[in-house]
Amino acid sequence: MSLGFGEVLILIIILIIVVLVSRYQTKRICPKCGFAIRSYTASCPECGMVFPKKVVRSEAPTASGRSSTEQKEQNIQKKT
Repeated sequence: MSLGFGEVLILIIILIIVVLVSRYQTKRICPKCGFAIRSYTASCPECGMVFPKKVVRSEAPTASGRSSTEQKEQNIQKKT
């Protein structure tokens, strides 16, 4: 059983895509201009592309039925 040219070509393309995607995700490289971003910023300092915000998982409710973030917000509102 041998692989044909088409199968080898598809495997090489998949490998290239996997390498490029992992490179951009781990090193914070701007997908538009390729600039290596060393600090966390909301946009690329080179080309100005705005990065999407990370999705934050919802917090589990505490014993009172509210999340800890809601409790902190309420405490801040009570102090003011």
